[in-house]
Amino acid sequence: ALRARGVDARLVTPTRGSDVLDGVPVHRLPVALAPGFGFAISPRLVSAIGDLLDRERFDVVHAHASVISPAAYAGALAGARRALPTVLTFHSMLHRSAFVLGTSESLFGWVGGRVLLTAVSSVVAAQAARWIPGASVGVLPNGVDAGFWRATRHEARAGVVHFASAMRLSRKKRPAALVRAFAHAVRFTSGVPELHLTIAGDGPDRGELLRLANELGVGAQLSLPGQLTRDALRDL
Repeated sequence: ALRARGVDARLVTPTRGSDVLDGVPVHRLPVALAPGFGFAISPRLVSAIGDLLDRERFDVVHAHASVISPAAYAGALAGARRALPTVLTFHSMLHRSAFVLGTSESLFGWVGGRVLLTAVSSVVAAQAARWIPGASVGVLPNGVDAGFWRATRHEARAGVVHFASAMRLSRKKRPAALVRAFAHAVRFTSGVPELHLTIAGDGPDRGELLRLANELGVGAQLSLPGQLTRDALRDL
């Protein structure tokens, strides 16, 4: 969306892949990654990002941090050291990782008013503010391409209600709670209308969800197609 408005927006990441993603140029950092996890573990991370910022003459840095995000924190630090306008957005519940974040700020003062802190929800913002001394954390929700996700209408099947969701099948996303709620709805309606549930996505709890659905008597009405492309998810 930024590029469509004439902004030369780029992606910077240590993950492997192509040099273009959905029409956006991607700078892949040539640094070591943690085996089996994929996050950067190089001691040169800050300098590697800093060199890229200098070489490409970036004007603004927007770093996106999850639970373990060395590249995001390194990017924010590199931007702050160059006095570039820098934003750091927290995307995940912080919990224990916030302690490390707060400790590093106390020791090194890497935020120190030089980085604008935001979070994708008020809950995450409160967690970040609790751990970073004197921090003010704003709320910056995730952007959604509303035009892309506007679904084409399909002819409904008489007497059938189909629920669809998309998530990682892991405990943190609470897919089991969704399956239990769906089973309760099936019992409540006594089969009229006919109910179906599709959960797109994959993860470690896939087998457990299937077992739970069978125990609750809704195994035949639950579909787990795995991770879908954006187009396939929109069609669903």
